[in-house]
Amino acid sequence: MLERAHWVLLVEDEPLVARSLMRRLAAHCSVEVVSTVYDAERAVRKRHWAGFLIDLRLPDGSGTSLLPAIRARQAHEPIVLMTGGDLTEASREALLARAMIVAKPLPANWFSMFGEWIAPPPPPATIMRERFAALGLSKREREVFSQLATGATAEMTALRLGLSAATVRSHCHHVYTRLGAGSLTEVLALANGIVSAERQRIAEPEIG
Repeated sequence: MLERAHWVLLVEDEPLVARSLMRRLAAHCSVEVVSTVYDAERAVRKRHWAGFLIDLRLPDGSGTSLLPAIRARQAHEPIVLMTGGDLTEASREALLARAMIVAKPLPANWFSMFGEWIAPPPPPATIMRERFAALGLSKREREVFSQLATGATAEMTALRLGLSAATVRSHCHHVYTRLGAGSLTEVLALANGIVSAERQRIAEPEIG
């Protein structure tokens, strides 16, 4: 089974709050949780993130200290700062980084809106095939990755294209190797012009 293509970095030091947020976000994206500025700085360099949800007050500093590093790597992805205090506390830093400040606790309907924000509807299959072609994928590889880009599993893709699941996985691994990519997420990022292979390494393959 494919993991969700969109990863969000959640920076929250209260374990109960972190678990609650992670549970609500899980319906819309994959989530990695860290609890300090130090760990978040390392995580920012780890992958291309679809969005960031950051507590304003952390044990080793302010969540706003992460904003310059995030924007240096990712200029457009959503950054949301969470606070249980005054919403104007970090308004200047948020404005400069094009970040949003929200009050805790977050309302239940906020998570579906955030999910739509970080994961807009995928481009039509014809556009994705053109983008995969620009990466040098063969006709069959374009067909395979166009299916996987919709969230289809290797087995579902095989059924739709009249292939075996092993053949689908073989196509995936060949493309990963040729592009220097580590996952479907990274291939999609490359196809959409989001990030270069040299800057973005995602370690875990998604097709087992």
